[in-house]
Amino acid sequence: MKDKRQVLRIVSVLIMLPALLIFTLMPWLNEKNDRLGSIENLKRIHMSLSAYADGANGNFPEKVGVNGFNQLSSKTPKHYLAPLDKTSEEADGSLLKERNTSYAYVGAGLVNSPELAKYPMIIEKPWLTKDPHYIVLFSGEVISSEDMPEVGKCEDFIRYLSQGETSPTWNKLLENARSVDQACGR
Repeated sequence: MKDKRQVLRIVSVLIMLPALLIFTLMPWLNEKNDRLGSIENLKRIHMSLSAYADGANGNFPEKVGVNGFNQLSSKTPKHYLAPLDKTSEEADGSLLKERNTSYAYVGAGLVNSPELAKYPMIIEKPWLTKDPHYIVLFSGEVISSEDMPEVGKCEDFIRYLSQGETSPTWNKLLENARSVDQACGR
């Protein structure tokens, strides 16, 4: 009888350990999956931006923020919402509004070129993420930055990414980010 109880204890511990491990890892796995979803969204938006630039002599949409997104031919509303964004709502019409997107288009007024690769085109709106882990679409490449300090506005985000570098392009990006912040009441 004593042996049966001991065997039952061992079996219950062996069953509980994997269950506990899965339960502990589940939030981390869900967040990782949500980040991958955001990266996929930005890749889709980048394809639309590239197609737009190809048909416009290399120029990206000239309007800032959601107005730039509305110039793209492909506007699947769910692609403009980050999975971790619990604030924004999916668009119900053909035009996106700032409340319908988790991303800020700051590349307005730029021309597609190899030199542009180091500049951000689209950033996650920093006030919509729960931690200082932001995803940025540089011209052609999505980069996830885990060690960025917490920022509250798009302008602060761009200022951080510029690392103090000044140029007409960085100045344009800062101006565009300020416009997005104003449109969002920041």
